[in-house]
Amino acid sequence: MFDVACQLGYHLPHGDEQCTPRRVKFAPGVDLSHVSAASYHTLAVSSAGRCYSWGFGKGGRLGTGAEFNCIHPVQLHFPNHRIVVKASAGENHSLALTSTGQVFSWGSNSFGQLGFPSKQTCAASRLSPKRIDGLKGEVVVDIAAASTHSGVVTSNGHVFTWGSNKKGQLGRKEGFGTDQALHTPKRVDSLLPHHANPAVPTDATSVVATKIAVSCHHTCVVLQVAKDDRLPQGQVWQWGMGGYFPSQVLLRHHSRDETLRLLHQNVWLPRVQQYPISIVDISCAPLHSIG
Repeated sequence: MFDVACQLGYHLPHGDEQCTPRRVKFAPGVDLSHVSAASYHTLAVSSAGRCYSWGFGKGGRLGTGAEFNCIHPVQLHFPNHRIVVKASAGENHSLALTSTGQVFSWGSNSFGQLGFPSKQTCAASRLSPKRIDGLKGEVVVDIAAASTHSGVVTSNGHVFTWGSNKKGQLGRKEGFGTDQALHTPKRVDSLLPHHANPAVPTDATSVVATKIAVSCHHTCVVLQVAKDDRLPQGQVWQWGMGGYFPSQVLLRHHSRDETLRLLHQNVWLPRVQQYPISIVDISCAPLHSIG
């Protein structure tokens, strides 16, 4: 029997929905610093650096070493008792970031979203956390997992992606529009101002990625773009949904009349209260994004 409430972190004796917030019980003394929820499971990170998971366990998305469902939070075990600072739940896989900038993944690898370099293990699931060797030498500061791909931001401001690129969500031409699994993390070079075919302004003196968010078909990043001696401006760049080349999201202030006109045309553009504006964080879902 499948309990549809197991991803909530507690058992529902009557019905299958909880319509009001209800506390998920942890052991005494556990204070949470971060949570991430997906369709079938939830991840939580404590202030002490421990990672917990609960929900549907099929495919190893919980990282417990088995595929059993877990109604209550279960603490995960990482090699050498590493301290976890952030976790990201994708639809069928998960990522965790440690205090030293290492990334671990587990769950389904059907699209190469775990980042394992070996083609022989590309289609296999991983039931417990494993370090992504393809990111060795990089210090990661942000992570994001979606249904079929993953992405990270490194301390030097670079963006790496891997997994499915069918909709262009990896930000590169390789594998675009195909079912090919790109299982090795690779840098999105078009975000570099000195790249042969850069997406960002060529007159930028500094382009540093700080945040990343992913959905099933697209990817968004926050870039701190500096020109000359001016302070960096936080810009939102995105790719996917049928195009692999990064493009900037233009943030504009619209008058009331202009906003109504755009709504009647079924055109949705970002609206801000002041201009210029500098974005510091980003989040995206399958059909919309917010910064």
